[in-house]
Amino acid sequence: MPDVPDAPDAVDAPQGFWAEWRDAVSPRTVALHFGVLLLQLAFILSYVGAFHSPQPHQIPLAVVAGAVVAAAGSHLSHRRRRLHSPG
Repeated sequence: MPDVPDAPDAVDAPQGFWAEWRDAVSPRTVALHFGVLLLQLAFILSYVGAFHSPQPHQIPLAVVAGAVVAAAGSHLSHRRRRLHSPG
């Protein structure tokens, strides 16, 4: 019986780790993983850049409410001032 190289009982010569890794993982998979990591890094840097000094700068503030809500808010603010006033 002749030797058949593709026979299932044929034993391959041991390969190194990198050779097996290159055989198992396609370049497209590696590129996708690096792309995802790069995208995550971009999001992290954008959040760090946006929130490094979270202080409002020249933001006008206005509260719009009906007369009933305004009266209740006024009552609560007077009550809070009495609680926190010294003496």
